[in-house]
Amino acid sequence: MWRYLIISLFFFFYFQTVQAQEFYQAKNGKKIFTKAGLTDALKKLNKSKEETYVITVDYTIVETITRNDSIINIIEIEFDGKPTRNEKVYAYEHKAFPDFKLRNLNGKKVTQKNLKGKITFINIWFVNCVPCRREMPILNRLKEKYQDKVDFKSITFDKKEAVQNFLKTNEYNYDHLINAKSFLKDELGIKSYPKIMIIDRKGIVSYVGPGIPPTFDKTTKKVLDFTEKDLVYLEAMLDKLLSE
Repeated sequence: MWRYLIISLFFFFYFQTVQAQEFYQAKNGKKIFTKAGLTDALKKLNKSKEETYVITVDYTIVETITRNDSIINIIEIEFDGKPTRNEKVYAYEHKAFPDFKLRNLNGKKVTQKNLKGKITFINIWFVNCVPCRREMPILNRLKEKYQDKVDFKSITFDKKEAVQNFLKTNEYNYDHLINAKSFLKDELGIKSYPKIMIIDRKGIVSYVGPGIPPTFDKTTKKVLDFTEKDLVYLEAMLDKLLSE
């Protein structure tokens, strides 16, 4: 009798413990995780890193549901990405911009000497780069604000015909230096696009960055259009250099 009672109590407390577990389910998802399973899944996602960009994944509990004496936490997965600054181009910050010989769309030769005496804003891009294309309208507005106070140039590995065809349907009002594949790959060591570089009057690289950081709408899960606010940090650097 005592043996039967002990066995009954064991199974009673066992099933009570199982039913009282907390589970996790992604919003709009079907798979249900235990705490350990969710932790393991996030660890695997957080290990998914590129050489040029690190992605971190976390979650927020947005709703809690009690079902059959179990607690199910409905979660929203949150992604955050940051550039690693592992590319060679970042090592040029506070150093002289390297020697180069490139041509623009008009066939004019441009070299390192042409960058001296005036502050230069450089955008590094290519025709099929979606993030590059997204920031072009706001980069045009930056050029409109500073006019001839700053020399605005772009550098791309694309050839003349590709850039010309692109500009037929896309407004991008910079002086485009083209066919720069070896310079971008071997000299600057760029592996991800876009990039922004600001050069001072002496030809020293004052800033290297990964393009204008996008802003995500957590409600719609979409990237917001760039606004003037997204230019504040670039304008601050240009204004400082102009005042020196």
